[in-house]
Amino acid sequence: MRNLFALARQHAQGKGGCFLFVDEIDAIAGKRNQSMNSHHETLNQLLSELDGFHSRDNIVFLAATNSLKSLDPAILRPGRFDRHILISPPGYQGRREIITLCLEKKPIVKDLDLEELVAMTEGLSGAQIVNVFNEAIILSLRYRRDYIDQEIIFEAFDRTLMGPSLKKYNISPQTELFIAYHESGHALLGLILPEISVKKITIVPR
Repeated sequence: MRNLFALARQHAQGKGGCFLFVDEIDAIAGKRNQSMNSHHETLNQLLSELDGFHSRDNIVFLAATNSLKSLDPAILRPGRFDRHILISPPGYQGRREIITLCLEKKPIVKDLDLEELVAMTEGLSGAQIVNVFNEAIILSLRYRRDYIDQEIIFEAFDRTLMGPSLKKYNISPQTELFIAYHESGHALLGLILPEISVKKITIVPR
């Protein structure tokens, strides 16, 4: 960490400024009392470097995390990472562009419903959408198909978000009936609420 900031200062002096970006900063800046395999020395050095910032350094330090609550409180105090920018999941147009890129140069069927794919990925991050289509490619190979169709993408969607189906999972008929009632309740709410689209109802566990 000390060497990183020393290099950044050298770069800033020669170029007039420097950006430092650390992805998944919770790996080194997690709460110190909750991590068995912690990086206390690295975190302490990072805190020291952030405290030593001056306007003449011309260094901007950016970091990303998927779990803001897991960060050590010391890293979030004023003067350190006290400005937070929430990056929301992509909207309709963003998801459409991501899916279009995922399908580029892929063996897809001609009647693939792009609008339905955009709708079903609402709330997913860009990385999750990419994972769905990577899983679809794997499934097409597993099923020995030369193409990717809507059915394969639906299966890939379920596997990515919930895992593979447990078709040999033994449950009693009474439990199966309770699960059916439960899932039917979800479906009924989906039919009533205008912002939700019901695509599939199943009691197959994953």
